Amino acid sequence: MFFIASKIFQMIAQPFNVVLILLASAWFLGKRNPSAARIIIGIILIFCFVCGSEVFSDYMLRALEQQVPRDVISENIDGIIVLVGIVNIYSMREGVTELVESADRIVQGVVLARQYPKAKLIITGASGLLDKSAYFREADLLNELVLALGISKDRIILERNARNTHEHATELSAMLPKDGKWVLVTSAFHMPRAVGCFKKAGFMVKAYPVDYRTRSKKFCKTSLELFVPTLSGFKNFNIALKEYIGLIVYRLAGYMN
Repeated sequence: MFFIASKIFQMIAQPFNVVLILLASAWFLGKRNPSAARIIIGIILIFCFVCGSEVFSDYMLRALEQQVPRDVISENIDGIIVLVGIVNIYSMREGVTELVESADRIVQGVVLARQYPKAKLIITGASGLLDKSAYFREADLLNELVLALGISKDRIILERNARNTHEHATELSAMLPKDGKWVLVTSAFHMPRAVGCFKKAGFMVKAYPVDYRTRSKKFCKTSLELFVPTLSGFKNFNIALKEYIGLIVYRLAGYMN
């Protein structure tokens, strides 16, 4: 029930959908209450400017990305845990696994697996899609991919049931020893929630954030273009909003420390 409710809320709370709702409200009030309609239009313009400009959206997302720095891995490790959410099932053709922007997760997971040849590569996750969760398993598709990239079958551990971050941690808690040396690989903006869930499940993981979406410091100088609303600004705002809501809900639900 929590999984379904969270997905429905995410659909409604997306900035684009909020704009549509406000526009529909302004249209409905246009003739009956023109002043109220003008106020709503003003709110839409402010909303678009704030949410779409990189100055604001990147600030929100960068605050998440900087919460958990990358740990130094200076010793042998037991395994690399890669969280899914990186396959675009709708674009796949002829058996080729299509990846989304978060593909850095599996790429860096394979890189680490090559650097630590004795470590296991753990891929965890089924699907976060409402209409695919019953039969679509990302872990299976990524298993084929990492095999093709040269990781031997005996090093791969698949967890095929988790549909969200909480379930990644709880499902793996029944499969892996808690006292192992595990490296956790996921997107930087998602790492605070992921680390919180794995700590709650009893794991002491080393964080290895990847898939940074904001500008690095050397490209972060203030310029006029940062104040212009863009589609990428809206996208980053949406990612950050979803993650902040996720952190609040997970903490209230007791899913994370």
